[in-house]
Amino acid sequence: MNSPVCRIVGHKLPQGSDKYLELRDVKIDGTGQKHARLFAKCERCGESYHVANVLLPTQKLQPDIEGKFSQINTILWEVQEHMREIKGISGRLEAQTE
Repeated sequence: MNSPVCRIVGHKLPQGSDKYLELRDVKIDGTGQKHARLFAKCERCGESYHVANVLLPTQKLQPDIEGKFSQINTILWEVQEHMREIKGISGRLEAQTE
């Protein structure tokens, strides 16, 4: 957090009709439901931060590929979770060495 105010009270959500939030990390679970994370850019410090998780509308997949698609997405989901853990650990290690 670049702003001392943000450190104390948290980030400030964008205001106004010309401001947009960003969907990231769209994933499909084993049931075909789409999940995504919603991010905003703080109006005070400019840092992008996680606001909420959202469910997106889904389209039904053809039955012959649905099972394989689900398995691939489950594996990708797990890999991305492990990558986030690794980034967190490396960030903590860097902070300790500084």
